[in-house]
Amino acid sequence: MLRKIVSGLRRQDWAAVAIELIVVIAGVFIGVQASNWDEQGETNQETAVFTQRLADDMRKVAWMYELEIGYENQVLANAKRAADALAGKAAPIGDYAAIEHVRDHPCSSGLAPVVVAASVSELKRDPRLLALLQLHIAEVSTNVGLLTKNWDRDLREPLSRFARQGP
Repeated sequence: MLRKIVSGLRRQDWAAVAIELIVVIAGVFIGVQASNWDEQGETNQETAVFTQRLADDMRKVAWMYELEIGYENQVLANAKRAADALAGKAAPIGDYAAIEHVRDHPCSSGLAPVVVAASVSELKRDPRLLALLQLHIAEVSTNVGLLTKNWDRDLREPLSRFARQGP
């Protein structure tokens, strides 16, 4: 190619030189453009993969957010029941209406009822326990409020909408 251009310059055949230069420039342009197209295709493919991964992660975050709210609400309900029992507002023994809410999951201490009753009496005598439990209730109430009310519009609702879109 270079020999043809040099030969055309020596003969002063400007048309041949121009055509050869146009062919070289066009070849370089097409080569660069093909490389750009290939690179753009790879970038689009990587973008699609990363977008899908991000969408999957966001659905997990939305689920975990709702899980955290549910967990905090359960902790709050149990702490309030314990505080009421310690304060004498709800007797744990003889309160048949509250039996269905006593345990959120099956468990057994394996202790005799006499031992449990003695432990409950001992716990009720410690005034610090009720104060600490009330502090815990306030902390969990704050967490529930943040998760469900304060952040609802800005975080929870957009996450829920996104999670409902599906994969």
